[in-house]
Amino acid sequence: HLEEPKGNSTQEDLATKKLRGDLPNLPLKYKPKRKEAKVIWAAVRACFRRDPQKRPTAYRLAMSMEVALIWIKSKRELSSRTIEQLFSI
Repeated sequence: HLEEPKGNSTQEDLATKKLRGDLPNLPLKYKPKRKEAKVIWAAVRACFRRDPQKRPTAYRLAMSMEVALIWIKSKRELSSRTIEQLFSI
């Protein structure tokens, strides 16, 4: 979830967001541009899925990261959709 910064959140705000299952925010100025960063951000979002059954296992995360590394080293073009699918269940 990318957004413009809105100032500092209080502990209460963060606790409420956590209970609602909100994803962590990433300020737009830190929007991932490099393939490696996009893969890591996709992995983070996958780990924060509200439904635990839709979260990847540690094994799936490791295997998906390995595949992504191979693709990146081979200079394969990676779309956002392709990266997201790496962490789909």
